[in-house]
Amino acid sequence: MALVCFRWQTRRCEESVLTAIRHGYRLIDTAAVYGNEEAVGAAIRKCDVPREELFITTKLWVQDTGYEKTKTAFMTSLDEIAVLDSGQTFFGRNEDPQYAKMINSVKIH
Repeated sequence: MALVCFRWQTRRCEESVLTAIRHGYRLIDTAAVYGNEEAVGAAIRKCDVPREELFITTKLWVQDTGYEKTKTAFMTSLDEIAVLDSGQTFFGRNEDPQYAKMINSVKIH
C-alpha cells in the first residue's frame, strides 16, 4: 500500500507521513510539483523504521526532460528529500510525448 502525498502542505504532510509509517506504510510517493519533498524527507528521518525498509518515489516536472534538466531536477529532489539515493525511483510521466527522451536521459552517473 502506498501513501501519495499529493500537494499536502508541509506540516500536514510531515505529520501524515509519520502516522502512515507508524501504521505500516512503506511506500511513500511525492513529486517536485507537490511542493513537499522536504517534508516527506523530514518525516522519514524522524520515523523509527530503518531507512532500508522504506521505498520512496518522486517524480520530475514535464518541463524537466532531457539529460541536463533531468539531472538538475534529480539532484534537487535528492537535496529536498535528503533520504533518497540513486537506487530509489525517480519517475517522469509516461503520457508525456518526451517520455522516451527523459528515460534516455536518466544516466545520472
